[in-house]
Amino acid sequence: MTEFTTAFAKKFNKVPVVKWMDVVNETILKNRDWFGPKPGVKQWENPFLQIGLDEKGYPLYILKAFEIATEHAPDLKLVYNQNGGMEDLMWDKVKETILYLRSKGYRVDGVGWQAHLLLGAKRKYFVDNTEATMKKLAALIDWAHDNQLAFHVTELDYLIKEHEDKTVERLNQKRVYQALIDVLLEKSKNGEVTLNLWDVGKRYKKGTGYFQSIYDSKGKRTPAYDVIDNANSLN
Repeated sequence: MTEFTTAFAKKFNKVPVVKWMDVVNETILKNRDWFGPKPGVKQWENPFLQIGLDEKGYPLYILKAFEIATEHAPDLKLVYNQNGGMEDLMWDKVKETILYLRSKGYRVDGVGWQAHLLLGAKRKYFVDNTEATMKKLAALIDWAHDNQLAFHVTELDYLIKEHEDKTVERLNQKRVYQALIDVLLEKSKNGEVTLNLWDVGKRYKKGTGYFQSIYDSKGKRTPAYDVIDNANSLN
């Protein structure tokens, strides 16, 4: 891990078009537990947790990763990236970890949210209770800006399950994207925000469904395209 992280930081620190770098990603579960290893070799897991914890209970791999990035990527903005929805327990742990990293002298410049809507971010929150969820997102961005952190939406897409009506769901996607971008545009008045798409087209995962972006599988614009396009013209 040390060899790879050092080489990675040194390489991309020299690339002018690279501005931000994820230092760690997907570290905390929704119940606040650290995301760690699992039995076998076929499950989504994080083997690095087995390196151990420090005296305060924080994973040594996270501390080491930010130590290396702080030293070897001085020209890049360093991001703590996290997956999931707007779960309070999870984000409170992210906040605590970022502040702890800074207390150790390591640099953290931004917090990222993957935003895989309807995969890690549940339908009952983002589709059925959009307004309340966007208030939580706004509060999270406020916390980031209050702590001199940029806020990055890092992996935006929208999952449509195989049995669902694609026409209806793409309209839901457009509505949720609009609500999300409205928050980002408003919060951009107070600090740095970015929006990154995970795909630009449709991606199929067997047993899960269709991950939607702003183009369909034939390259035709989906309803969500207009939301992105309009936001770009406003910016």
